[in-house]
Amino acid sequence: MPQLAARSVQGCRQARSLQDSARQIWLYSSSIIAQDNGDWANLMRLVDFIGVLRRYQDKPSGYMVALFVVALALGIRELLDPYINIPYVTMFPAMVVCSVVGGRLAGILAAVVGGLIAWYLWLPPRGTFAMEWPTGQLTIFLYIVTSIILLLLTRGLNETLKELEKERDLSAELFRELQHRTANNLQNVSALLRQNREAIRRDPGKAVDVVESAERRFEIMSRINRRLYNPEMQDVEATPLLEALCQDILASMGNNNILVVVSPSSIRLRREKALLLSLIVAELMMNATKHAFDHGRPGSVVIRLEAKGSEYQLIFTDDGKGLPEGSSIATISGLGSGIVRSLVEQMAGTIRSQSSPAGTTIEIAIAARD
Repeated sequence: MPQLAARSVQGCRQARSLQDSARQIWLYSSSIIAQDNGDWANLMRLVDFIGVLRRYQDKPSGYMVALFVVALALGIRELLDPYINIPYVTMFPAMVVCSVVGGRLAGILAAVVGGLIAWYLWLPPRGTFAMEWPTGQLTIFLYIVTSIILLLLTRGLNETLKELEKERDLSAELFRELQHRTANNLQNVSALLRQNREAIRRDPGKAVDVVESAERRFEIMSRINRRLYNPEMQDVEATPLLEALCQDILASMGNNNILVVVSPSSIRLRREKALLLSLIVAELMMNATKHAFDHGRPGSVVIRLEAKGSEYQLIFTDDGKGLPEGSSIATISGLGSGIVRSLVEQMAGTIRSQSSPAGTTIEIAIAARD
């Protein structure tokens, strides 16, 4: 009895410690997110400014801006005429601005129209399109070569800006999803710890077992998140995900006597739905491994995910000893079953079960669309 009491006290302390840690993680992550918001806002302002420059590309308003820039460049060149002898000195930056703001065609028009006007006004002999050999020909040749190089470079700059805007949008989406996912994960951890605390209160003698189960669940949650956190992955193929998940669970529980078969499926899930469905399958697998099969007894589990109309149906079947007589997954009071019901409710789904001494089948229906 003293040893049992000591184990109970130890388990209660561990449960309280885990719950306190969850609160501290929540506060710490919130402060980090708030701190990062300032740097993120500065970056977004810069990217938004670049987006404003490109907003009028290939539009009448963009061509009007390009025309104004060319006129401004020619006016500045006229003001600088007493001090410099280079006819095209202000046209090169004007080409870049016109290409960025008005688009490729606006840049080409700026180079041609601005070049002809500058030739007529400032290339000796002035006021005519005649050229003095060899200065005139060399000046025109260098202007054409330089203009082509600048236009090609600006075209590359525009492509880079397009990619930068895509990266900005993707980064913003991932940042919002990270905040949402962090909040959801911490809520799941908090809910799990509350359920563990209630389980310990009902039966203090199982405190250490409850805490060990919680530790295993946290490890499974961590592995699921690592698999789903790929910036380039918007959805995930269900079959490989569930196969890898079941193997992780069997390895974590040290059970090599259960054969798991995940039926092939072409269904792809959004990351949020894949996360919740993986947590459900993880709980069902841990419950089956722990309760459906006597220690050391071999068995099998078959998992199917099917699309039926506007729903996905998850069918989990084991050939274990079945649920206690008169009970079902909807009424049984175990911690794992409670977690499954909570996750199904979070997905606005339905759950039902059929059980006999030859095994148990659990069917879960969830909406196919988010």
